[in-house]
Amino acid sequence: MIKVYGIHSPFVFRVRGVLEAKRLPYEHVSVDMRNRSAAFLALNPIGKIPVLRDGDIVVYDSVQIVAYLELRYPQTRMIPDDLHSRILVGKAIALADKLDDLAYPILGRVFGFRDASDEEIADAHQKIADLLPSLSDLRTTDRFFLREYSYADIVTLSFLRLAERMSIDQGPLADYYRMHLSDPLIARMFPAPDEQGVDSI
Repeated sequence: MIKVYGIHSPFVFRVRGVLEAKRLPYEHVSVDMRNRSAAFLALNPIGKIPVLRDGDIVVYDSVQIVAYLELRYPQTRMIPDDLHSRILVGKAIALADKLDDLAYPILGRVFGFRDASDEEIADAHQKIADLLPSLSDLRTTDRFFLREYSYADIVTLSFLRLAERMSIDQGPLADYYRMHLSDPLIARMFPAPDEQGVDSI
């Protein structure tokens, strides 16, 4: 059984989205990120989530985890092989990463690990609002970024889930987000707010 260390993070959502799309069974292990255990740091000396364990293989960093899953389980490709599609997916990843960075002050205030000023919060909201149209404009159809569901959708939906929890305006992607939540396969990429995992470390 594949184990994913970490639960409530947009980067964990990305991994979970790929696992769901590939229909691979997995379990979560809860990680106390405020008091990282020696056992967790032995798995990932960087100390970040997600970490994936697949048998004897341990992979950390969502980029590397997704690359591993694409190679190890190629039955459903989330990053297509053709050059144009790979470039589009790469752009979506870069924009979603930047949006996650911009949301950090808001996240810090909501969860109490950073005392951001009102000005910082307002600035973060504005910068996110300014960048969201660039991500939305990458879509080649109303439903997906490419002709079918891909990793570009997964990284975008992961940020939009974070935005929903942080009361950040989803702008031009709000309808896109709501549409995909009605798909059970896609909705399963997001854990329930009270999900704790089968174990903790």
